[in-house]
Amino acid sequence: MRAFAPLLPLCAMLAACDTPPPDARGLQRDEVLVQVSATGRSDTRPDEARFIAGVSTVAPTAAAASAGNSQA
Repeated sequence: MRAFAPLLPLCAMLAACDTPPPDARGLQRDEVLVQVSATGRSDTRPDEARFIAGVSTVAPTAAAASAGNSQA
């Protein structure tokens, strides 16, 4: 057992370097699944409501971003 004692710190370091499993949703660590922002203000009771939504895709080229927006 004493012969294996020097290997224990090495085993602990290797276990700490293990990468986490990939996300089941298919996202990378630096990707955002959903990002929401909103603002609002009302001084009187509104008689009309507007809802505006958009899609934004970040890609290396404009053509790739446009293709990504078409798929979304």
